[in-house]
Amino acid sequence: MSELDRASLDRTLPPRSGSADWDEVLRGAGRERRGRRLVGLVAAVLVLVVGTASAFGTVRDLFGNGKPHVQRSFYTSEGKRGSFTVRILFMSDAAGDPTRGWRILPEPGWYGVVPATGQYVQVTGRGPIVRMGGHAQAWNARLVGFMSRPGEAKQRVVITMKGRPKGVFVLTPLQPGILKRDSGTHERTATMG
Repeated sequence: MSELDRASLDRTLPPRSGSADWDEVLRGAGRERRGRRLVGLVAAVLVLVVGTASAFGTVRDLFGNGKPHVQRSFYTSEGKRGSFTVRILFMSDAAGDPTRGWRILPEPGWYGVVPATGQYVQVTGRGPIVRMGGHAQAWNARLVGFMSRPGEAKQRVVITMKGRPKGVFVLTPLQPGILKRDSGTHERTATMG
C-alpha cells in the first residue's frame, strides 16, 4: 500500500485512538472474505449431501442412525456324515462398515437350528466369509475358518455352498483332524434381522 493511499484513508475515515495500521485492517478484510467463501462452500456441500440423501433415501440412511444393523441367516445342512447348522452373520456398525462371519451352532436354541448329528456332534466352528454372491439358485458362498470339539485341536476347513433357499454344500478339511470331507444338501431355514 502506498503512502498516498494511507493518507487518503486517514482523511476519509474518522480518527481513532492510537495509530491506524491500515495493512492490518486490509489483512483482516481478506480473512473475512475467505471465511465467507468457506461458509458458502460448506453450505453448498450440505445442500449436495441432503439432495443426494433425498434422492437415495433419508439423511438418516445416508449417515446411519448410530445403531448397528445385524442380519442372521441359518442354513441347516444334511451331509453323508451327519447334520449341522451354519449361521451366517451380516453386520454393519454405526458408520455403515460391513462385517461378515459364520458359525457352526452345536445346540438348538435359535429358530431353525437342528441338533448336530454324526461327525458334527459337539462341533463348533467359525470364521470370516471369504466370498459370497448371487441370488436364488445362483447364490454361492465360500466359508473358511476353524472347527473343533471340546478338548480337540482346531481344524481348518472350507465350506462351499450353492443355491438358496435350497442347495448343496461341500465341507473340505484343509488339514487333518476330527472332520472328514463331506457333502450334501442345505436349506435356509430362517433369516432374522
